Amino acid sequence: QKSIDHGIGRIQFPDLFQDEHGRDGIIKFGAVKSLIAHMAARLECLKAASKSDISANMLYVQAGKWLGTQEGSFTYNATQVYGGTGFSEDDTLSPYYRDASIFKYLLGDPANIQNFKNQTTDFRRDEFIQIELLCETNKWIKKALIADRQIDECNKALAFRAEMDFHCIKSALNDFQDRSDRGEKLLYQQQVLELLSKIYWESASSRCHDSQAAADRITCAKALFTENWRTATPADRHFDYHHFLKEVPVTPTGNYLTNASFSGRRYSPENLHCDKTLSKKALQLNDDFKKYFINKDFDGMSYVRYAEAQHGHSNEVIKMFHDKGYMRLIIPKELGGGGCPKADYYLLISASMQYGDPALSLVIQASTSIGTSPMLLAYKKDLPKAISDGEILSKNKSQLLRWIEDCRLLVLMLENPNPKKIHQAFEKLGNEVKTLVKSNSVFKSQAAPFLLKLHKAGQAGVSFELDKMGKLLISAAKSLEKLPDKIDPLGDELKARKHGVAFFLSLISSGQTSAFALTEPSAGSDTARVATRAEIKEVQVTTTDGLYTFNVEGEDEPRVLITPVQRRFENRILQIRVTEREKLSDVLYDEYSWDDDSGCRYFMRNNKKCYFHDFGRAIQQNGHLIYRYYELTGSKMWITNGRFAGLFALYAKTSEGVTGLCVDRYAEGLTVGKDEDKMGQNASPTNEIFLEKVRVSSDFVLGI
Repeated sequence: QKSIDHGIGRIQFPDLFQDEHGRDGIIKFGAVKSLIAHMAARLECLKAASKSDISANMLYVQAGKWLGTQEGSFTYNATQVYGGTGFSEDDTLSPYYRDASIFKYLLGDPANIQNFKNQTTDFRRDEFIQIELLCETNKWIKKALIADRQIDECNKALAFRAEMDFHCIKSALNDFQDRSDRGEKLLYQQQVLELLSKIYWESASSRCHDSQAAADRITCAKALFTENWRTATPADRHFDYHHFLKEVPVTPTGNYLTNASFSGRRYSPENLHCDKTLSKKALQLNDDFKKYFINKDFDGMSYVRYAEAQHGHSNEVIKMFHDKGYMRLIIPKELGGGGCPKADYYLLISASMQYGDPALSLVIQASTSIGTSPMLLAYKKDLPKAISDGEILSKNKSQLLRWIEDCRLLVLMLENPNPKKIHQAFEKLGNEVKTLVKSNSVFKSQAAPFLLKLHKAGQAGVSFELDKMGKLLISAAKSLEKLPDKIDPLGDELKARKHGVAFFLSLISSGQTSAFALTEPSAGSDTARVATRAEIKEVQVTTTDGLYTFNVEGEDEPRVLITPVQRRFENRILQIRVTEREKLSDVLYDEYSWDDDSGCRYFMRNNKKCYFHDFGRAIQQNGHLIYRYYELTGSKMWITNGRFAGLFALYAKTSEGVTGLCVDRYAEGLTVGKDEDKMGQNASPTNEIFLEKVRVSSDFVLGI
């Protein structure tokens, strides 16, 4: 019932689409409906089984399976419906989850029961009663029995599970027949049985596959035992990963899912043992993690238990990860990173999971896979393409001016309409525009108002609303008039953004941990409901003794802005100098408090501490220097690595829609909340982030 209530009350994508009952809660999603339906069907099955003559042992094992925590159980499905909040100690679901995890062991180990019980094999010979109302149910049950009867008799565990499901579905059918005899309404029970029969068939198919796999393994083992396996394998097992990468054509991520090719050479994790370099790296990584996390005593506990009890990892561990280059592994070498391929990252994650702790691996993965990857995509792919598209658009301004003229000519044609000529002229314009939209990301994003009005003008023309079509064409032309003058400044902005993203990637290489910040208290991960606002602002910048300063509304003390020419990285250390005549000085963080996010960074200038606040450009505009930034207000939740993150790939709503931003942990107005008290994985800190008028330079946008 709690899952149903949560599904109805948890709103996502409001008004975008609804279910057949007009609901906006997550219960409108087919996956959520399925999770809850499976819970309801299994509950009805257990009720029916409890009234049958099924043995107590068998009933206990089935109840433990469905009321426990494994995939498909009540508890598992409920936590899937709840999402992250289901794992919070602030929610009532977590105590039930803990109880469920030990439920199946209360009366003994179910594995012993299913392996040593004197089993009946009713499922191999008995048949179900055929109920006329249940045609679909009968079909699925018949298919399930065919699959289960292929299970090898020697596999006691699989046979026990088949027998158990057989008796449970049989008791549900008997219960349905009893209800029918009593003249009760049967629609709900009919739907329950149809779903139960499909679940039965899915489980039987899986058992049949497992039985065959077990038989195949035995056959393989016998062959290896009786034959010399060394002579049965290729003599040359050499594999060169780097040569393989050059040999195989590059394809966009995910293409293998739709255009799979099994004829050519492919890479699998097993190949690393055949590549001498990869194999050596794997051994080194494994030894490093064993040495640090396995071959040590942590107050009489394993590291897994110790880290869980401490609610995290020590600063020493995080520093060690950075010192060894784990956090910068996939960042390009020109930005201080390792420049390593994905195979190296795979080896690192494998070692951290096998010889460390899942929460240790999460530190690396949250920083790299979701905290760094958006920046890498912007740096390597999105921004270079946008810069190139902007340059192409700049050279073709005449085409934009011609389209403006075409819109005006179409308006004139509407005064004495010739439908055929109007259609031909509009179609020609539309096809030219479509061609540019498909190839040019800058035009697609910057000409959105023009594209929308042109589309609506076409719809009006199809409906013969010529007056409306004319007004929309005039409006479309006016919106396109502004674009030619915006192209070149936008090109400069895009280059600054690429430089800005490179700066943040260099910060990660210098020892800052990254984190991904999308989820919000009121919106979850629903991008359509992101409430954190990012409003563009501009302030005038003044210079005093080489320092760029600006004033913040409501504050008397000026803030210091560090520009790109004043900062650099030397041996992966961030350094600053105000003027070219001065010496570079390391940025120091010892006066910043990670406990309450108070204090400020600084560098030494003329033997004095020079505190600074923002990174960004001082842009020349109308005879003045200005600093353009986004002002962020809102909050984020469930941020893995939040406690010790030095920067965030954060998403907020701007005037252009939801926008990715690189956000500095040390920015004024940003505070990190306490570690969430979770049901498990407490060694991986999860935090809420609060943003109160946080300034983020417009240089630090992820993409267009």
